[in-house]
Amino acid sequence: MNRRRLIAWLAALGMPGAKAQPAWPTRTVRIVVPAPAGSSLDLIARALSDKLAPRWGQAVVVENRPGAGGVLGMDIVAKASDGHTLAIGFNGPMAFAPFLYRKMPYDPVRDLLPVVMTTSQPNVLAVNAQHVPARTVAEFVAWARAQGGKMNYSSLGNGSSAHLTMELFLSEAGIAATHVPYNGSPPAAMALAQGDADATFMVAPALLPHVQSGKVRLLAVSSAQRPASTGSRGSAPPQPIPALHRSRCTCARQTRVHRMPCNWRVDDRFSWQPFFAQ
Repeated sequence: MNRRRLIAWLAALGMPGAKAQPAWPTRTVRIVVPAPAGSSLDLIARALSDKLAPRWGQAVVVENRPGAGGVLGMDIVAKASDGHTLAIGFNGPMAFAPFLYRKMPYDPVRDLLPVVMTTSQPNVLAVNAQHVPARTVAEFVAWARAQGGKMNYSSLGNGSSAHLTMELFLSEAGIAATHVPYNGSPPAAMALAQGDADATFMVAPALLPHVQSGKVRLLAVSSAQRPASTGSRGSAPPQPIPALHRSRCTCARQTRVHRMPCNWRVDDRFSWQPFFAQ
């Protein structure tokens, strides 16, 4: 029996000399969401808070702090010192930003501690249903090439998964387009629905109301399986185009927070899967 397990047993038995772990949390827990209200991150955080508050016996407050592609919110958590501040991280400010910006206000590996993987969501390729006639990936590629660089697309912000996934797609397909960044998925989805953007390549939740209203059409998903949230739309054979697999992890500051088992590793940021076209 190793020393850690022995101490745990001694603490459980109330034997003298045992060093029990302090109770946590001892105060209100703050979950910082580095994205706006109504985004998929926001929905995840609020669903978690509803379950965690009664389990922890403490209030759980969700605080939206969007900006700088998620870097603003994650920086708040990286610099927190109260031991009760968590964040719903995502690949933009955690995996991409260190390679996109010369100077970061925090080091994701040094200053943030992965706690648990909450969800894994693929991005979906979507177009404005009124302005873009394409109903398949092949038709979209042909239409986009014919625009002669006049096509534009919305994203969740510079350096976001939506931005980089679309740029990868455009590069592979030989398409020129203009990037229009927005501060989060709700405004990016709204821009697509209103026709201010021709296409996007982002997570599905913010798009679904516009799909149901007929203003947005989904063409492809960046994973081996179509997410259940996109409904029962049929799919054709997969297109041989690589895509980024989007993942999220709940993170806390590296210090003053209880460590919990987590199978997320820094080297597991990317997973490559074929597209499924609708």
